Amino acid sequence: MADTDQTDPESAEASTTISQSAGWSMTKVATEENYAAIGDILHYTITLTNEGNVSIGNIVVTDPGADAGVATYESGDTDNNHLLDPDETWTFSATHTVTLLT
Repeated sequence: MADTDQTDPESAEASTTISQSAGWSMTKVATEENYAAIGDILHYTITLTNEGNVSIGNIVVTDPGADAGVATYESGDTDNNHLLDPDETWTFSATHTVTLLT
C-alpha cells in the first residue's frame, strides 16, 4: 500500500509461482583414518542435507556395509516433524567391524 497526504491510499497485489525442487546431499565420513586388524571397528557419521525448497519425508538411511545394516538417527530434526526441511541437516551413525574378505 502507498499513501500520501495529498492522495487517497492505493494498493496493489502481486504473486509469483515458485517451482518446487527437491534436492539433497549425503556424505559418509569415518572417524578412524585407517585400521590395523581384523575386528577393528570403524565409526561412521552420515550427514543428510536438504538442498531443495521442499520438505522430504519417509527417510530411511541404510548402509549394507554397516554392522546393523541400518544407520542410527542421531540429530537434526529441529522441529520434530519427521520431515527433512529445506536447509535442514540430519546426522546418522553406523559402525563396521573389519572382517577378512574371502
